Amino acid sequence: MQTLAERHVELSRVVELQAERHVALSGLVGAEAESNTQLRAIVQAMAEDTAELKAALQALTKRNDEEYHRLLEAQRHTGERLNALIQVVDGMVRRPPPPQ
Repeated sequence: MQTLAERHVELSRVVELQAERHVALSGLVGAEAESNTQLRAIVQAMAEDTAELKAALQALTKRNDEEYHRLLEAQRHTGERLNALIQVVDGMVRRPPPPQ
């Protein structure tokens, strides 16, 4: 049977071990908190970058649409001018020769 002194030594070791574990866990909790802070900063930066990319994409899409419509209008005018030129050339080619 254990004596009171032996039981006291055993309990002292258990308390000491628990204290060491508490210190170790406190360090891990602190490191985890630091990691979470860093992760939040990274996620925040990514959210800001995503917002910037969204704005840039919207601006690019708007510019692309404007340029597309400008190109369509230029093609329409080119088609009209080409048709007018064809009519002039066709009139010159098909005109009967002047009487001699």
